[in-house]
Amino acid sequence: MTSRRVIPGVLHNFIGTFSSRYSDFDGYWVFGFLVEGMDSVRIDLLGEVLESDDSTPSGFARRLAAQKFSEQITKAGLSREWFREAYLDISKSPESRLGVVNGRSSSGYDVRF
Repeated sequence: MTSRRVIPGVLHNFIGTFSSRYSDFDGYWVFGFLVEGMDSVRIDLLGEVLESDDSTPSGFARRLAAQKFSEQITKAGLSREWFREAYLDISKSPESRLGVVNGRSSSGYDVRF
């Protein structure tokens, strides 16, 4: 299987695992912490963020993104050297909207990865 066919799978699996409900910070979904005051964020997935000791939700999300991306590269049997650069852009909708969460009305933002 060629890397051109594998990379879309790596990206799909990375976004799925990174944005899942299991991406929690101190017991809460990390993206709930990030949307306040955020319009957009760019994360360098190949940078040195894994070494960071930033204990904020933003620092945690950056480390988690780099870790999950690295895990997906490894699972696909690809070498990290095949990637020159990789970024994750996260943006939130400009307006909050009302939705239903666990049967209860709640306001929030749509987040795009």
